[in-house]
Amino acid sequence: MKYSIRLNFKIVSLVGAFVLMLVLTMLFQLPGMAQYNPQIIPRIETITGNPKNFPPSYRLTISRPQDIVFVSCPSNHAPKLGYLRNAEAIQCEPT
Repeated sequence: MKYSIRLNFKIVSLVGAFVLMLVLTMLFQLPGMAQYNPQIIPRIETITGNPKNFPPSYRLTISRPQDIVFVSCPSNHAPKLGYLRNAEAIQCEPT
């Protein structure tokens, strides 16, 4: 009888330790526990102009002042900040 009680105690202890380790592992790995930081997605609008006068343009609207905009131009072109259609615009101009 003592042998059976000791064996049951060891089995219950091992199962309890396993469940405790599983709960602790899941507690620290669930995405819900991560810090939630919502990202505001900038809006991009296409402005279609007269095909003879202006190529299509894109308006990027960002709402947070700390956002940074990176501009990639084709080779042999460089970005230039200026005014176009009464608004600040970045254009890729030949170098």
